[in-house]
Amino acid sequence: ADSPVVVATSCMAKNASIIVAVNMCQFAAGGSPSDDKYYNTELVVSESGAVLAVYRKSHVWYTKCFDEPATPDLVTFNASFGVEFGLFTCYDILFSTPGPALQKQGVRHFITSAAIPIVGSTADKFWSWKYGSALIASDLQMGQSGVFVKGSMLTSKMPSSGDAVKLASVPKSM
Repeated sequence: ADSPVVVATSCMAKNASIIVAVNMCQFAAGGSPSDDKYYNTELVVSESGAVLAVYRKSHVWYTKCFDEPATPDLVTFNASFGVEFGLFTCYDILFSTPGPALQKQGVRHFITSAAIPIVGSTADKFWSWKYGSALIASDLQMGQSGVFVKGSMLTSKMPSSGDAVKLASVPKSM
């Protein structure tokens, strides 16, 4: 059975007719309680509410809370508007997998979620410049989320409190 997060995300995406990406804790039951796993997971749901992609974070910062997959996931999905997106999460931004590995395979659009205090948008801006890519970044820290294309931030800084929706026109080809 799908978790409440998956069901709620699916309903939200379908009701708004948009693609939704969320970061969540994913429980994977093992053969015994000692084999159970908890993954820091990026879930992407289509406009129809169907799951498009599930990415388990490859490079875990909080190893007391989360497990790492045995091999790094290289996860992409194709959006209904003809763009292939790659996924990575937070601390993964510092490693050669999955982002740079996917970029070497031709992926130029990425989605990431993070909780990087203070430097989140700076790291995202640099990453998009270094890899000549578009990066849609959601950060838990206020003022750090944004849409970045080849080193330029296409969205304004978030307000210091409250929620906001960011919109940007991102080129399909990079």
